[in-house]
Amino acid sequence: MIFSGKRPAACLTWSSVPRHIECRDRFIGWDKPVREKNLHFMAYNSRFLILPWHTVPNLGSFILSRMVGLCHSSESIAGRNLQGEIILSP
Repeated sequence: MIFSGKRPAACLTWSSVPRHIECRDRFIGWDKPVREKNLHFMAYNSRFLILPWHTVPNLGSFILSRMVGLCHSSESIAGRNLQGEIILSP
C-alpha cells in the first residue's frame, strides 16, 4: 500500500515470473542455463491500482520509479516482503 499522509493512495502487488517464456528469454539473450541462474532476480508487477481520489499528474510513474529503488538489489527478490516508504506530498 502507498499512503499520502494517512490516506491510501495506491496498491501494488508483485508475483513470481513464469519459468519459460521463449520470446522474453530470447529478447534478453537468455539461454536455459542463464535463465535458471537469474530467474530469481525477476518479479512481475501483477497489480497496480491508483485510487480514484488522487489526480496527481504522473503519479503512476512516480510510484513505479520509487518501487525500482526498493526492489533494486543484488539479492534474490523471490519470497521477500518488500517494505519501504514512498512519501507523497499533498
